[in-house]
Amino acid sequence: MRNRREWLVIAVCAVIIATGLGYVVWRFTRGGGSVADLRIVAGVPVRRDGTFRIPVTVRNDSDQTVRNAVVEVILFRGDEQVERAEVELDPVEPFTEAKGEVTLKNDPKCCAVVAQPK
Repeated sequence: MRNRREWLVIAVCAVIIATGLGYVVWRFTRGGGSVADLRIVAGVPVRRDGTFRIPVTVRNDSDQTVRNAVVEVILFRGDEQVERAEVELDPVEPFTEAKGEVTLKNDPKCCAVVAQPK
């Protein structure tokens, strides 16, 4: 007959095994055909040499490498596009980040800053 400690160990092992198998099945069913899941964040603008530089971070949360990732940063004042700049990043491997920087002539404080994939 088993005591409580043995049953607890069996239950914990069963949960660990079920979690591992569930993860493997989830990854398999998602497959390699998933669409790239990019998260783009524009950082704090820095004034340098009469221009404004905005750091851009792209996080690839998919299981595919993203090649030729181009991010555009647009300044909007209301509905009016004030300025647009883009940066091309090195390939972004699955579950990693890539960083870049765009240079703008206008002060980003004047406008809404939108960073998006191109």
